[in-house]
Amino acid sequence: MLRREHASPSRLAVAIFVGVLIGCSPFYGFHVILCLVIAFVFRLNKFVVWLGSNVSLPVFAPFLTFVSIQCGHLLLHGEPAEVSLQQIQETGALELFWYWTIGFLPVGSLLGAFFALIVFFKLPPGEGLSA
Repeated sequence: MLRREHASPSRLAVAIFVGVLIGCSPFYGFHVILCLVIAFVFRLNKFVVWLGSNVSLPVFAPFLTFVSIQCGHLLLHGEPAEVSLQQIQETGALELFWYWTIGFLPVGSLLGAFFALIVFFKLPPGEGLSA
């Protein structure tokens, strides 16, 4: 049933985009809840939104976190963050979380758009997911 819910190529592409965006967010522990709520509100395929959020698997999460923090710092200060243990200790976790919160939006949007385009153009028009 979940595989066929709102399963047109365009709706699935949007679902993947939203899932990847959520997966890039710093709100670990709440990704599944966010996926279900947003999928329900916007009538998206819940399974596909959740599947997209798995972009933050432990293998990829450190890279997504690093790129998001760098992007957030770049947006706020016009330069990338200095990466050293001493700098990280001086900056503090709350400030890094703030950079991550700002930076995940463009990073997640770009990555989500990439996967959404793949889904949209790989699925035949009018077919969506089949059994």
